[in-house]
Amino acid sequence: MKNSSRLTRLVELIGLLQAGSGHNAHSLALECGVSRRTIFRDFDVLRAAGVSLLFDEVEEQYRIRGMSYLPSKDFTPEEALSLLVLCYNMGHQGGIPFHGPARSAAIK
Repeated sequence: MKNSSRLTRLVELIGLLQAGSGHNAHSLALECGVSRRTIFRDFDVLRAAGVSLLFDEVEEQYRIRGMSYLPSKDFTPEEALSLLVLCYNMGHQGGIPFHGPARSAAIK
C-alpha cells in the first residue's frame, strides 16, 4: 500500500507542478499531507525518472520545465494512477494493441 500511496502522491505532485503556478516545498507538503523532507525525496524520484524540475530562486518556487507530463491537467491523481495501472497490467498481458509502448509508458 505504501508504494501505491507514493505513486499517487508523485502523480499529484506532477499535476501541481505543471499547473503553471509555482509552489514551494512547504505548500506542496501541505497539499500532499506529508513533510517537506518527503517532498524533497519525491523530487529526487521525479528527477531520476526524467522530470525536469525547475526552481525559481527569485520566487522560491518549483515548476516543471517545458512539456507537460500528464496528458491532461484535468485528470485527478486517482484517474491518472488508474490509467497507469491499466496500461501496465494490460501491456504486461499483451491484451491491447501497442502493448509494449503502453507498458513502457506506464513504467516511466
